[in-house]
Amino acid sequence: MKFNVLRNLLLPWLVFFVFAFSFSLYLQVEMNLRVHEEPLFLAYLGISSLLCFVFNVRTLRAAGIWIAYSLPLSIRFSAWPWLFRAVAAVLVTAISYKIGEEPWMPLLWKGIITPTVAAIGLYFFARSLVGVVLRACANLLLGRTLAFALSIPIFLIVPASVLVLGGLVANTYWESRGMNQESLSLGQQQLSGSAGNTSAAAITTSLSETELKLQSAAETPETCAANKTLILSHLSTHQPSPLVLQALKGLRCTENRTVVATQKLLDLILGHSSGQVRAAALSLLPYYGTENLRRISYLLFKKISDKEEAQVVQAAAKILAPLGDLERAFVKNRLVILMNGDVHTLTASRILTETLKEEELVLSWISARLNLGSEASPRQNQGEAATRRAIGMICSVSEGQRKQFEPAINSILAAVKEPSLSDFAVQALHCLGESALVACTRELKEPLHISRKFAARILAGMKLPADSELMRLFEACAKDKDAETGKWCSVNLAKMGSPAIPSIVELLRSKDPLSHQAGKQALESMKDPSAKEALLTIRSMNSGWLANQDKLEVARAAQSALNKLQLEIQSDSSSQSIIK
Repeated sequence: MKFNVLRNLLLPWLVFFVFAFSFSLYLQVEMNLRVHEEPLFLAYLGISSLLCFVFNVRTLRAAGIWIAYSLPLSIRFSAWPWLFRAVAAVLVTAISYKIGEEPWMPLLWKGIITPTVAAIGLYFFARSLVGVVLRACANLLLGRTLAFALSIPIFLIVPASVLVLGGLVANTYWESRGMNQESLSLGQQQLSGSAGNTSAAAITTSLSETELKLQSAAETPETCAANKTLILSHLSTHQPSPLVLQALKGLRCTENRTVVATQKLLDLILGHSSGQVRAAALSLLPYYGTENLRRISYLLFKKISDKEEAQVVQAAAKILAPLGDLERAFVKNRLVILMNGDVHTLTASRILTETLKEEELVLSWISARLNLGSEASPRQNQGEAATRRAIGMICSVSEGQRKQFEPAINSILAAVKEPSLSDFAVQALHCLGESALVACTRELKEPLHISRKFAARILAGMKLPADSELMRLFEACAKDKDAETGKWCSVNLAKMGSPAIPSIVELLRSKDPLSHQAGKQALESMKDPSAKEALLTIRSMNSGWLANQDKLEVARAAQSALNKLQLEIQSDSSSQSIIK
């Protein structure tokens, strides 16, 4: 039996391909690893390729100078048919791949037929080109060396094909289950990131030995006295905020309630650059007695100013108001001045309502500037700026008192500048509840004061009832030609929870591209835990090896919603465990 050079050159690479491809699938499907990013797997491919080249060298040495003797008769006379066969293998593989990418083609073609055709095509491609190389080098000087050198780039296609075809089959496998490897890895990273963030919230990481000591002093009363000097030394305007905040926590122990500490606090209140530090220092002053607080009250009144941060204003008002009627009146006057300004309008109204219990004052102020009630007059209405400030204060009054501002709902709608939560008018609409829901729904149907996309965006921040009429409205506007309007109507449809699943499914089944996209967006935005079973059903019905790309897109949307639900469940359970 004659020695077949071509067969012996191809055999180690064929064995290598089978084992490497199988190993690649195992790592990607069972262990969810990205093999092209795994150094150990890449090293395995490199070492295996090197061993195959060693076998190729041994084969060429064993063949001697009679390389062409064992070649098939068809290539001895002409190499062109073998070259055409190599080109045909590439074309057939490319055509098979393109057919598998068509949206109407079942996933079976992409995941089974295309890789099979590609593997067979790879064999014929390598066999044809290596055969041509052996024929060309058979009668040349150093022919075996030249044949080995020219076959290297041909055989290196094998490990590259392992990575490409292994990734294709693995990704197709995940797609058949309504996901892909990238989204699965991202979901796991989000879950692990959530757990990591929760752990970070539960365990404070020490940035330095000093901060560790301060943290220990703040959390363990037994160490307060031992670290008294350390705590006081860090109550300085020159110290960074994290260290000062830890030192302020340490001051809560009894041993450090001294005159020195009071002076240190006052220095921080008057001189530290961080508003958080100034507010924290202010909140500690009552620990050192009312008399000490009265002595420095004239300095603290200056902190109720539009030049200070909101948290500082709130802390100063909270500790000064209980000192007496005179101090309370002074705080009230300062807050009224702030209400008429542009900086701390909302902060001042909340302090008046919650701390000073002066809700009637705030109510009359808002009514006057919204032209509600008998107290309003053209002189009192100071224009658009005053109206917007009044609208911003609506959320600061109690829920029962907000109903009296419902007649001004059209003015509030007209005051919306942008549909974000930072807009005062949007905040007020969210606080007004049902009346604002009715008004925004009306605007979504027939825009009068705001655009439809503004109305849809504002509704997305409200609590929506599972109302069939409202559901039909969102289903209709989700198909809107304006992408932004359709997006927020889809989000609103998803916010209605599991009762909206049938409507979403109808959108997904629609042949209209806008309706289909609206259903997909709604499905991705679903956050109702009770919809989990319905989402699993949708994913199952639209996945599998016989599903096409349109169905798989729906399955991926359902999987995206399931990932978000799982992330929220994980986050909630972690938060509850920390509280316990």
